[in-house]
Amino acid sequence: MSFSGKTCIVTGAALGIGAACTRLLAERGIEKLILVDRESGSPGPLTTDCHVEWLVGDVADQGLWHELENSGAGSLDYALRDAGVSTGSHIVDLSFAD
Repeated sequence: MSFSGKTCIVTGAALGIGAACTRLLAERGIEKLILVDRESGSPGPLTTDCHVEWLVGDVADQGLWHELENSGAGSLDYALRDAGVSTGSHIVDLSFAD
């Protein structure tokens, strides 16, 4: 699968599964990665020329999402949610309290 020309946000991107997914997306040609984590870390060396933006914060903090919205990041093609606790619902149906 090619991710050429696509943008993906990855939460929990600094470590573990989030970091591994970030590297995989970079290897598969993603154009832009928006990486979010409470830690100001790095998923390791990315072997790509893709554009990377880091946001440090808690995904449960509504201010983080306002920051992203106002950052000029543009539209998202994919969302890889690897942080927080999931209720099993569709992301568009969730409130911040969920």
